[in-house]
Formats: sequence, structure tokens, C-alpha cells
Amino acid sequence: MELRDYQNDMVAALFAYWQAGGGNPLVEAPTGTGKSLAIADLTRRFALKNRRVLILSHVREIIEQDATALLALWPDMPIDMFGINSAALNRRDTETQILLATVQSVFRNPRDVGWRSLLIVDEAQRIPKASTGMYHKVINGLREIHPGMRVAGFTATPYRLDCGRLDQGNDRLFDELIYAYSVRQAIEDGWLAPLIAKGGVKDSKIDTTGVGKRGGEFITGQLERAADKEHLIQRAVDEIIRFGADRGSWLVFCCGVDHALHVGDELRRRGVVVATVTGETPAVERKRILNAFKAGQIRALTGCDVFTTGFDAPKVDLVALLRPTMSPGLYVQMCGRGTRRADGKTNCMLLDFGGNVMRHGPIDDVSVDIGKGRKLQKECPSCQGIIPIAAKICPDCGHEFPTGASKPRLVVHNKTADEISPLGPVTTFKVQRIEVAEHHKPGRPPSLRVDFITPTTKISDWLALAHTNGARWYARKKWLALGGCDPVPTSAREALERRYELGPIAEIKAHREGNYWRIIKYQIAG
Repeated sequence: MELRDYQNDMVAALFAYWQAGGGNPLVEAPTGTGKSLAIADLTRRFALKNRRVLILSHVREIIEQDATALLALWPDMPIDMFGINSAALNRRDTETQILLATVQSVFRNPRDVGWRSLLIVDEAQRIPKASTGMYHKVINGLREIHPGMRVAGFTATPYRLDCGRLDQGNDRLFDELIYAYSVRQAIEDGWLAPLIAKGGVKDSKIDTTGVGKRGGEFITGQLERAADKEHLIQRAVDEIIRFGADRGSWLVFCCGVDHALHVGDELRRRGVVVATVTGETPAVERKRILNAFKAGQIRALTGCDVFTTGFDAPKVDLVALLRPTMSPGLYVQMCGRGTRRADGKTNCMLLDFGGNVMRHGPIDDVSVDIGKGRKLQKECPSCQGIIPIAAKICPDCGHEFPTGASKPRLVVHNKTADEISPLGPVTTFKVQRIEVAEHHKPGRPPSLRVDFITPTTKISDWLALAHTNGARWYARKKWLALGGCDPVPTSAREALERRYELGPIAEIKAHREGNYWRIIKYQIAG
């Protein structure tokens, strides 16, 4: 089994970071892009250097996925090198060089697993910043044995509702985000399926007015009472059936057990083959239901708090959010259940009855400014499409918005319908020429600034070639994409001397981020 380029880059960025003296790094990879294989390759490389590795997560499903990936990548691994510690899997290994464990199974006696050079946390967003909880008990216990143990975090959502970004703040565990592979880039590269977002009709939307919040999130009981109303469920099911008519695998997120059961009952009353899974579903029954769903024997699943992590069903082509959330991480995890690729699947329909897309933005550009109340999207009155707030024409149905109907946040030039991503506007710029120069920023090595001169504007990109962390790996990818050759320059000065290698660039694709353009693709002429 071979790793994809970005998976190799993740592992390379980690080793470069540690070789430069780095501490506890964070890696961001969207749901469905195979971070388990990157974890497996990192683990294999450490083990071959006779170092001891612990892979930790919060659910058995993720441990099973990581174990499967490791065995697939390293089929001739010595069998006595590998172990699992998970009560849910009936395994209690402790001494193996490579150990995969659920945090619930080891936090009481972390010293039992012995000396560990590296702790890898899969779904690192589960770790709170405050030095309490099961994860911190494990980390503190292992560092009593080996104070120099490194902690590497992998996550699709490097932020938490209660404290924001995981790599910011004085009490953070992770020093910095050293590599990020975005949802948008994964879709551009063909590894993920795009989402097409639709809002529900007016009388199917869940009204959260008056629902209280605790810890920044809606209070569960109050939220379920607001959502679990017969007329709301009936109208939401109307919409699910209408939009899902030509889609074969529906996943419905609900606000509570009763809500999930009632939504399932209404779907069943309409003739849909449906099952409901909750935390109360026995493990054997849950496995039977999920296997039947993945095999296409069950068309729809309704559930509460059971499909957000460790759930892998690539054929899902409709996700219905009947659960409002203030958590950007939960929102991204729910949406991510529909972005996996599958044969015959071109995209996934996202039906949002809880105002989540409006609240948080597209999943590749989520706002983590909790509680700011900024409106990031708008809904087309003709087709209920959820589109960027600056759009003048709906890319789905062609509806034209009246001038002044919304106050633009984004300015997009030369926009055509086929250049609008379902996750936000993308603009193609024809490039007349490029100009390169050294860029100086106090306290950092000089970077290479590349200016793309277009007929209407100048757009700049920066290559941090002399940096020693993950920025160097981004710079390497950009240099090669611009036509540069290996070995990649190690400084802006060397890059200037080799600028003859670059281009010519015919066009670039970019999307707006605040006041700046972020380039997502270069196209070399010819």
C-alpha cells in the first residue's frame, strides 16, 4: 500500500519539525482523507527505530480503523510488536512496542503501559486545554516515566467550542499546527466528494429562540423539545424525501433519542426502510444495523451522538441536520460523514434544518469565533440553496438577487457559474506575468514573495522556504507546483537565483479570505 502525496507530506512535516527541536505538533486532515494511514506510517517509522508508540483515541471504532491501517501498511510487522488495550474490544495488552488504546481503558493506571517515546492522539479535539480529564491523566502519568515524551495530535477540527483553537493560548497542549490539508484542496484533488447545501423550507426549520446554552452549546433537553414537534418532523421528512429521491443512502442527525425515534417513525410511515441508532442500542444490534446500512439494505439512519466520529459509510449521499449546534467542530464532523468518495457518487446533498451552515459557514472555511453571531451565508428563496452571502446569482438555479439585497463580504471578479464551488466562490484569474522578490518579516527568515499580475489586480503568495516547521512543506509543494525543480531551494535568496525555473503561469484559482485572496491552484501554460 502506498501513501498519497499529502499523507507523505504529513509524516515528512512531523519529522522535520522534531528534527528542528519542535515539541508537540498538530496535524489537520479532513474526515475521509485517510489520516489513519499517515498515523500508521509514522508509527512504523518510530517502531523501526526501536521506539515505543502509544496510539490513543476515545472510541473503539477509531482504534479498529487505526489498527487496520497499520496492518495493511505493514503486513509483515512482527506479531508480538502490536497490541490493543480496550475493554470494548476485550483486549488488555500493555507491554507491546506499538499499543493502540481507548483512553477510557488506560487513564486510571497509565504507568501500566510503560515508557513511550511518542503518544499519537487520533481525534485530538477531544483533549481540553485545561490540565484535567482522562487524556491529561494519561499524558501526565506517562511523562512521569519519560518527561521527554512527544504528543502528536491528528484531527479534522483543530478547535473546541469551549476554548477555540488547540494550538493557541498559554494553556495549550499542542505547540503549533505544522500541516493542514484543507477540505477544499481535498475536493480539488479528487479525494473528497463535494457538498451541495440546501436549507429547509420555512416551516421545517428548528427555532432555537429561547433555547438556553451551557458551556457555549445548546442545552440538550431544551433543544430536543424545540425540535421534537410533529409538524417540524413531518415537513423535514417531506424535504428529505423530495431531495433524496435519487439518492440511496441518507444519514439524519437528531437532537435526542426520542427525536431520533420519532423522525425514524415518520420516515418509516412514508415507506422508507429506516433504522435508528442511539447510545442505548446494544453493540451487537448496532453493528448489524450499520452493516445493513453500508450494504444498502437500509436506506436511512436516524441517530443522536453516534455518527460523528469513527463512523465510515462512504456511500452516504444525503446528510440531514435536524440538530442545531453552536459547536463548529460538531458541525464539521456531521457534514464530514457525507464527503467520503464512493463508486457512482458525485456529491452529497446537505439538508440543514438547524441553521448550522448560516451559523458557521462552509465546512472548509468555518468560523471559530464562537458567539459572534455573524451571518456567513444566505439562502436562495427559489431553491433553498445555501450560498455565499456575496453571491448575486444562485449557482444552483440562476435566481438573481436584487441589488442591495445583501451586503457583500466578498468581492469576486470574473465569476462564472461553473467556477463556484459548493463550499464557496472560487475565481479564475488569467496571469500576464509573475514577479518574485524577497519578503522580510521581523523575527523570521526571509520568504519568497510571488506576485501574479492579472488584467485586473495583483495577487501575492509567499513561500517560507527557510522555515523549519510545516510552512517549509507548504513552500516545497508551491515551488514544485510553480514549475520549480528538486531539490527545492532552502532560502529566498537561492530561490531568486533559480527563478528562471518558474512558470510560465497561465492562470490561478483563488478564493477570498477577508481582505486577501488565497491561491488554491496554479496552472502552468502549455
